[in-house]
Amino acid sequence: MSFDQWRVLKALSDDPGLTMSRLAEALGLNLPTVTKLVDRMVGEALLYRVLDPDDRRKVRMFVSDKGKALLSKLNAHVMAQERKLESSYSDADLQRLKTLLEDLFQSRTGD
Repeated sequence: MSFDQWRVLKALSDDPGLTMSRLAEALGLNLPTVTKLVDRMVGEALLYRVLDPDDRRKVRMFVSDKGKALLSKLNAHVMAQERKLESSYSDADLQRLKTLLEDLFQSRTGD
């Protein structure tokens, strides 16, 4: 699974029912890239789409049970890696890293 696929699972787990445009915005990726990711993940039964009952032009995405199980395993791995990283650096270094990563993400998403 790619990093961006994990991010899709995480974003939809945190905010179920996002539209494609909102998901692309949340991830800081362009719509065609997100569409390809979602198509692949729907094909793998990790996500599913539902037509918006209030606006049938919109499609909302949700994480399937299979996707939730995979995300749970991946999150455990991510947490273990974070603990390993935290034990390798000082608090000041970790704060600098966090700030740099936040700046990088903000520049990627345009916020």
